[in-house]
Amino acid sequence: MAALGCIDIVVANMVRAIRAVSVERGHDPRQFTLMPFGGGGPLHAADIARELSISDIVIPTHPGILCAQGVVVSDLRENFVRTHRTLLVSTAAETIRQTIAAIRQQAQAWFADEEITVEDQHVAVSLDLRYVGQNYELSTPIDAEEFLRSAGATIVDQLTADFTRAHELSYGHHDPAATVEVINYRCIARAKLHRPPLPLPPPSQTRLMTSPVTRSVWFDRGGPIAAAIYQRDQLKPGDRIHGPAIVEQMDTTTLIRPGSLATLNSANHLIINTKI
Repeated sequence: MAALGCIDIVVANMVRAIRAVSVERGHDPRQFTLMPFGGGGPLHAADIARELSISDIVIPTHPGILCAQGVVVSDLRENFVRTHRTLLVSTAAETIRQTIAAIRQQAQAWFADEEITVEDQHVAVSLDLRYVGQNYELSTPIDAEEFLRSAGATIVDQLTADFTRAHELSYGHHDPAATVEVINYRCIARAKLHRPPLPLPPPSQTRLMTSPVTRSVWFDRGGPIAAAIYQRDQLKPGDRIHGPAIVEQMDTTTLIRPGSLATLNSANHLIINTKI
């Protein structure tokens, strides 16, 4: 009972965190699929889904090493920032142009150091803009190439228009009489990595799994019940598992509650339907 109490607290904390980025922002969790990761994610996913009334859960092939795998296969990225307070007036156009060119040069130097070919380079430039006197900024993306070719007045007018749209979209209003200023110039440099495709398991006919191995498991305070135990690396695409069951693997443990159905899809992901 003490262990179940600890699990309840952990689940409540994670549910509260999900509500903060969903319900409190106007999103209904019931319209989403839950994808847990990390060593403990799949262990708590069923309880979290139940609390949030989420119907489907997707367990990746190796959730326990998902972050590490992401680091290995993610594109390279470097951020360059210059803080230079600049009023958006016609006389500031050349300063804006020179600062944008300078941070782009920093990005090109980084590409050269990393020996990134031209076709694998990507640069995104944005400016942190605000009304003079505000204490927060809005990051406004720009087309750096177009800005560097534009005339002075065009640069200022375009930035003002872009910020006005962003402010209206974010806060529902704007002030056409207020002066806009740049606070930070930002450049994100990305280098595309060439990755081999992940190997997929061969297709298999859908079949109902049976397992002779069972274990007494406490799913709730009603007492222990017999749950089938499966090894993830022995499952094949199309295999179906009816809860109560547990799927074990090197990097995590997946809990399948009574009344749920788990199916291994063609990409080797475990799909759990909690409302069959």
